[in-house]
Amino acid sequence: MISNQFVYPFCHYMQSKAYAGFMQKLGWEVEIISTRADLVYLYSKKVPLLGSVAKIPRSTVSLPMDLVDQAAKEKKALFVKIEPSATLDKMDALPEGFRKDSPILHTKTILVDLAPIPEKIEKSFKGDVRTCIRKALKENLVVQESNDLGQFYALFEKTAKERGFYHPYKKQMKNLRDAFFSQVKLFLAFQKPLEKHPDPLAGCFVITHNQVAYYKYAASTPAGRKKGASYLCLWKAMVACKKTGCHTFDLEGIADERYPQTRKYRNFTHFKQSWGGKEITYLGSFAKPYSTFYKLLSKIELI
Repeated sequence: MISNQFVYPFCHYMQSKAYAGFMQKLGWEVEIISTRADLVYLYSKKVPLLGSVAKIPRSTVSLPMDLVDQAAKEKKALFVKIEPSATLDKMDALPEGFRKDSPILHTKTILVDLAPIPEKIEKSFKGDVRTCIRKALKENLVVQESNDLGQFYALFEKTAKERGFYHPYKKQMKNLRDAFFSQVKLFLAFQKPLEKHPDPLAGCFVITHNQVAYYKYAASTPAGRKKGASYLCLWKAMVACKKTGCHTFDLEGIADERYPQTRKYRNFTHFKQSWGGKEITYLGSFAKPYSTFYKLLSKIELI
């Protein structure tokens, strides 16, 4: 059972050795802050003439601030940005010196409990999800687990351009897949027979880490959306991840009324809210200034 006070077990995938390797490929320096209880990954990138910027994504709230402060000073950081994995009820545990900041990561998500048997999980879905899954099966669609990142990326890029949302470069997605290797699962939905229909109608890119599956990227064609391909693809991904030991499926972000800029996520928010999961609201995004210049801008609220 997923509670309102959910915090990821052990660590979020962004606080892992694999993700640290991915960030290094993107040009970020990695600082491992070690305590008796945990490891915290701090990522920093140099800013010419100004110093650097630093961030700690999806950590716990209880940070070893003496060590964070030390790392920030050594890196000559303008600020350290945190976006904790903790939920709103942990606000009183937020370290001193941090103020609200614009989010980079999603601030609200939906978690689907994979612990029950598949039949019980499916019963928790809203009627439109079950209808679309049945429709996809009647349309003779099939979902396969794939290693063909090129095929998925071609579909993803086309979907992103068609629907006007951000998409990473293929090299960036490849670096992420390579960093997590066997923890990444690709699922593609096809029209049978595959000999006549070799191009996928829908697909998703899932990261599994510490028994949690993350719905990182998804894509579909107009024809696939009409046939319910995205629904069947996600459902088969959930079943496959459950079989590998995952107890939770994170749908990776929905619109958050606290942040007007997330209104553009309304369409896929409706899609994700139909899967019977638990809505989780994170604390949000916060930054602590370190440079005198940045502190001044922060005080007069220019940043």
